[in-house]
Amino acid sequence: MLGKIKAAIDNSPGKPARIVVSEKTFQQLEKEMRFVYVSKPKTIMGIPVEVSDQEDSFKLEF
Repeated sequence: MLGKIKAAIDNSPGKPARIVVSEKTFQQLEKEMRFVYVSKPKTIMGIPVEVSDQEDSFKLEF
């Protein structure tokens, strides 16, 4: 999931203001990022991460 989010950021026309993710996606990110000693991901590539019930996976907001 982290790779998909990073690829979406790289392919976006500008830098997103924030990344909105679902609770399930956030839990998946926690599992992926624990190997780099990040217990709760607050940012990805310097962009704030927010959890929302409205999202199925993730969305970049500009």
